[in-house]
Amino acid sequence: LETKSWLYKANNRNLIKTTEFESIKQLLIKEHWLLNKYLKSIGQSSSEKNTLHEPDDFYSPNSTNEPPRLGPSGPLMAR
Repeated sequence: LETKSWLYKANNRNLIKTTEFESIKQLLIKEHWLLNKYLKSIGQSSSEKNTLHEPDDFYSPNSTNEPPRLGPSGPLMAR
């Protein structure tokens, strides 16, 4: 989208010809559409792989997975 913005600025400042502007604009529209289509296709299949799941018993009362203590008995103080 940033490229599209700069393309419009260049056109408004008469830095490129109108025919060049139109051809580049059409190319950017097509590339943007293709990129979005590609990202959607890879996002659906890999979204489950990238999801972090903790075990169900991670925070159970009998679990040894406790957060670090920051008091007199924590890692910052000598035991």
